[in-house]
Amino acid sequence: GAESPQGAWTQAFPIGGLPELPDRGAGYYMEPWCGVSVVSLISAVLVSATTSTVANAADGQSATLLLAFQALIWTWAGIAAF
Repeated sequence: GAESPQGAWTQAFPIGGLPELPDRGAGYYMEPWCGVSVVSLISAVLVSATTSTVANAADGQSATLLLAFQALIWTWAGIAAF
């Protein structure tokens, strides 16, 4: 079980007896780039929509609230970038 000592595991499953790992295909290297692209695209769309909405907001809206929305969307986009 999980509480077995390390030596018992190495005797039961010696490293030399394991098969070699398969070569990494192109998908292994493309997946991170696709993830970065998706996050970047979604962030750009959300930041653009929020910034556009703030810029075109009606005069009756609270300027503080609109600036807070803009600051928050930029903050979340920055967090998503890292």
